Amino acid sequence: VGVARSQAALGRDEEAERNFRRAQSLLPGYWPLYRDIGIFHLGSARYGDAVEAFQAALALGGDGDVRVHNNLGSALLQADRLEEAAREARRAVEDLAREVPPSHALMLDASGHAARALLRLERKDEARALLPAVSATAPQDLASEQRWRFFDLQLTRVEAEASPVQ
Repeated sequence: VGVARSQAALGRDEEAERNFRRAQSLLPGYWPLYRDIGIFHLGSARYGDAVEAFQAALALGGDGDVRVHNNLGSALLQADRLEEAAREARRAVEDLAREVPPSHALMLDASGHAARALLRLERKDEARALLPAVSATAPQDLASEQRWRFFDLQLTRVEAEASPVQ
């Protein structure tokens, strides 16, 4: 599995895919493998394959890993499966809110996926309601504050684009 991940990171996609398939034959029930395969497919813009891999990871026992839900939300968003994307990304946000200490970077990522899906579904109040969760996890350092402000500005820009001109 580590070899396949390294090959994928180096852009050796054919070799990585071959080694991921080999790992699947050796470890068919190992859910982290399917998470890694999903990440590989997500990076290769093969969103349908990524969705399948993340769903397999969840079915094999990865349901407790917030990163699987977050990545599945991202893949679903890229595949234009917006309702499902919003559901999975919001699940990640809710799970992250219960973590101690919560991961602010992952919260930004999951909230961003959920907000983009919700805004494309024209549910901007639900998207804006994600901001308190992001703010609550923010460490007090400058980089995190800048990232939160960027998320808020992004959300405001997308909302403005979706609103009719007066």
